[in-house]
Amino acid sequence: MGPLQQGSRATCKHRQRYSVPRRSPYTSSIHGGGAFQYTPTEGHKFDLGGADVVITHSPPRGILDRTDDKILAGCPNLFDAVARARPRLHCFGHIHEGWGAKLVTWRGPTTGDEPLSHLTAISGENTAMIESRRTLYPAKFDTEESQAEKADKLATYMSKGFCETAPHLKERQQTLFVNAAIQDSGEGKFQLPWVVDIQLPASTSAITVDAPPVPTSQPKDSEVPQSISTATPSRTVSRKRPLSDAEDIDTFPKRPRTRLLQRCGPKLAPLLSLEPACI
Repeated sequence: MGPLQQGSRATCKHRQRYSVPRRSPYTSSIHGGGAFQYTPTEGHKFDLGGADVVITHSPPRGILDRTDDKILAGCPNLFDAVARARPRLHCFGHIHEGWGAKLVTWRGPTTGDEPLSHLTAISGENTAMIESRRTLYPAKFDTEESQAEKADKLATYMSKGFCETAPHLKERQQTLFVNAAIQDSGEGKFQLPWVVDIQLPASTSAITVDAPPVPTSQPKDSEVPQSISTATPSRTVSRKRPLSDAEDIDTFPKRPRTRLLQRCGPKLAPLLSLEPACI
């Protein structure tokens, strides 16, 4: 994708749209002064539009952002923007100890200009932590049985080289949050990468992508090399119709899943910590 920059979505002819990730490198910092940093008093306005996928450096306030000092270090401005846009996926990092994935179900439609908070905008029903450091690593008050279950689960992920999830999300009602910080808060340790499989909407008809205009006057054969075309026609991309929430996802063919990490994941295994400090 290249350097992380403030992104936008693309709009094609005839009002047919296709989604691209909205991405932003802007990060809240107590002291500020760094590249793309702003202080909590300054704040930042995130324009997410109707994006389906959002990628930021830092987390939103209250979502996988708790530090080892028990502080919620996420950005309230970012949470407000995400809670209004309600994308299918929001991926971030920055708070390394907040690694994990969480499925959030939103409350009813948002109204008014009052800033939205993780205390008021999230529904307790069908909201669940998929995985986190607490669900994989031994904690202070774990029983021997729970420690054994965590060890078995971690060993399964380690054998694959990654964690994965494939939730069936209700459009504009649920968002999958993933803190994919790869480096552990400990020195020289790494955390498992994530593989996420989600359904994205597609246009109901073909999308025409603009091409350069065709010359009005045809040049002579002697003026044009035979190996070069003098006109570039428009390209038509076929799009499948979107999947309705009322329809069974199993009736539609599964999209190919990215398995690049499956090949490189095992190489990370020796670098991953099997005995992290108690959380």
